[in-house]
Amino acid sequence: MNNEKPYLTKVKRNIKRIYNSIYGDNRMCKCGHIYYRHFDWMDDHDPCGCKYCDCYTFVEEGSEDEEGSQMDDTPIYTITTVRGALASGSRSVGYAYNFEDADQWVKDNIMSINECGYYPFAVIEPVTQGIYCFPREEHWYKFNREKDSYEPCEKPERFKIAVGWSLG
Repeated sequence: MNNEKPYLTKVKRNIKRIYNSIYGDNRMCKCGHIYYRHFDWMDDHDPCGCKYCDCYTFVEEGSEDEEGSQMDDTPIYTITTVRGALASGSRSVGYAYNFEDADQWVKDNIMSINECGYYPFAVIEPVTQGIYCFPREEHWYKFNREKDSYEPCEKPERFKIAVGWSLG
């Protein structure tokens, strides 16, 4: 018989950035927008990133470093296949750590993500860590049956009202 306990203990560390009311709402970020614009005032001051540009992390203008952001703003590149009509569905099929890999996988129809014509469109979205992280750009592709591959295309008109295909 050994002296092991029946359960192991797992300690989780949860870091959450929160709004600091005494920091100074009018301090300027390197992006050119003031501090309070980097928070969602309708959702308990959630640190959502700047609402007016692509800045995800407040870094004070003139600071030498970025203060070691506690949340990683490095995106993953999600790959989602999309049916022909808005209400007919989509499916996230994977992600890559860089755009070049995601782009090549989609163009090559890797693992037959087109599903024999079931998903005529695909979209790659760079998504950062968080909840309801809407991507600020999308890369659309349309399947070419003759070449058995996806080709870059403009976002189809019927999908222009929708965002957040992979995690939204």
